[in-house]
Amino acid sequence: MEKRKDAAGYQHQCFTMMVLLNVIIVLFLTFTIVLTQYRVAAAQEAQKFIGTLKVMPERPEQRIIMVIFSLFFLCGIIYYKRKNEAEGKEKVLLWNVFEIIFLIFVLKELDMSYNGVIFLVVADMLTYVEDRKNKLIFLFIAFLCYMVCSYNLVTMFIPLNSFETWAAFYDWNTERIFLSVKTICEITNMVLFLIYIVILMMKDRRERERIKLLNEQLHEFAQEKELMGETKERNRLAREIHDTLGHILTGISVGIDAVLVLMDIAPDKAKEQLEGIGDTARRGLQDVRRSVRKLKPDALERMS
Repeated sequence: MEKRKDAAGYQHQCFTMMVLLNVIIVLFLTFTIVLTQYRVAAAQEAQKFIGTLKVMPERPEQRIIMVIFSLFFLCGIIYYKRKNEAEGKEKVLLWNVFEIIFLIFVLKELDMSYNGVIFLVVADMLTYVEDRKNKLIFLFIAFLCYMVCSYNLVTMFIPLNSFETWAAFYDWNTERIFLSVKTICEITNMVLFLIYIVILMMKDRRERERIKLLNEQLHEFAQEKELMGETKERNRLAREIHDTLGHILTGISVGIDAVLVLMDIAPDKAKEQLEGIGDTARRGLQDVRRSVRKLKPDALERMS
């Protein structure tokens, strides 16, 4: 029980760190791009800088609003799902659709310069996938999506401005700092994602072991219950044998006393009485044999 609580605690802490880290990365990249747009305009170098861009950027105010809006609802959905885990699979699936929609908005506003937020969404969705095989399939699909959403691949079909282009506006030292921060955050996010997956897999393994142990205990309990039923039935048959024998022996004893009395005065009656005593003894013997056969353990039935 303590191990399960520890695993759940580590899982929650790791996921919380992923959420905070992704919020920081997305806001850092967004405000860096927006700040660069303002500085380009203030330095009156727009014409020169635009020549380095692949596509005209959108208005900085619009970018900030869309990123904050999408990030707020994305985190809100994740928080709501974790607070209401008891909801049916249909509702979880619906929230997953909304997560993907807001994820796309975030990726679009960042011009695919950072796709690590995909790991956050995948980690959240993976929490609600129960079967281990389905988890592995989901991970494979998520990895493909991560590769497809990479900047280098997307720009082969859609022109986008990379974060490196915005960072290049600054001097060499500032540019290196921006790119180093981005790289460190991306690596940290990936490490947290891998740790989360390992914790999730370990938790699933413990859960399977717990279920297996419960099944074994239920099987043992069923066997004990069956054994108790057999013991109870044997006790009942033993009492039945005792009562049958007592009844037979009492009848035989009374019959013999009657024969002793009738032997001298009515031999024929005494003979009839002896025959009745014999019949009673045989019927009693049959009843006792039938009860004794029921008492025989099942293991002996397989023996000759």
